[in-house]
Amino acid sequence: MPLELVHAAFAALNERRLDDYLDLYDDALVCHDLIHGPGWGRLAVAEQVQAMLAAFPDARLEVDLSPQLADQVVVHYTFSGTHQGALDGRAATGKHLCFEGRMELRLAGDAVIERWSNLPIELKLQIAAAQHSA
Repeated sequence: MPLELVHAAFAALNERRLDDYLDLYDDALVCHDLIHGPGWGRLAVAEQVQAMLAAFPDARLEVDLSPQLADQVVVHYTFSGTHQGALDGRAATGKHLCFEGRMELRLAGDAVIERWSNLPIELKLQIAAAQHSA
């Protein structure tokens, strides 16, 4: 069941059905990433995704899901999109970015209650590299 939920959520994200994607996350979600640190929650996921889609309107996350334990899923993803808008103060480069990353999700019932993700920092690193190569 967790694999189907996660797969459906990422399909919804790629179809720009943001509310359906966010339904995957519990209101008391605890996130761990290299930018925000632990504890920031579901609302910040919404803000992060909205900012990503504003900067990369054609963004896609192709995912490969691997179950770890009964309540955990590892998401290996390939991000692709054209940097057409500012993100965290970094001006658009107009460049198409493509990179691989990983998220780990822990679920309780039908919702993710804990998430580890390198996507925010990877986006910043890729944008910085694109700006440097310009």
